[in-house]
Amino acid sequence: MNWDRISEKCSEFNSSHFFKTGKHNKDAIKLLGKSLEIVFIQGELEKIVHAPIDQSESKYKNIIKTHFELINILFLCEAFLTSVIDLFIIYIIETKHGDLWNFQKNIYVSSLDDLKSVDVFHKIEFLKRHDYGFMKDLYPRQIRNAIAHANYLIKPDGSIVTYNNKGNPQKLISSEQLEKIIKNIFYFVIVLTQTSPEELEKMIEDLK
Repeated sequence: MNWDRISEKCSEFNSSHFFKTGKHNKDAIKLLGKSLEIVFIQGELEKIVHAPIDQSESKYKNIIKTHFELINILFLCEAFLTSVIDLFIIYIIETKHGDLWNFQKNIYVSSLDDLKSVDVFHKIEFLKRHDYGFMKDLYPRQIRNAIAHANYLIKPDGSIVTYNNKGNPQKLISSEQLEKIIKNIFYFVIVLTQTSPEELEKMIEDLK
């Protein structure tokens, strides 16, 4: 992950007048506040859940921990990353006049509501074209899809094998790689909000 580049783009996003003067500013602030609150609570839940798992002597300890990590990844993707992706897209449409076609409705996207029926692949491709390609690296689409459709197998050591739609196995993913994905997402929250974890709770309250 190129964190310097990510920080630069997040600073550009935050320093704009998008949240103050944009025509979707109220919806954007509400969406950001809600998504940050969710990810903050998920982080607190992770602290609570990890301690007893780490202390457990169960022979299924690694499998149980990976199960939780997979749920965590899916939750962070659906409740946080997709919201940020939508915010970046609306920001680009409003400030840079980029056009994103909604194939389902046969219209150009003009609101956050329009984005609900655009798939993540096309959203991320749009962001890549507008210099936000880091979202593709941050959003674990292959793993997210495998979790959502239960197309994976957890091995005794906590690693997983994902399967594509045809049932063919994809590459092995270690438990350390899963933890890294989650840490990257939480670190992205800090970079995006430009605040410390301790200050994040206050920021969430201010956005309500």
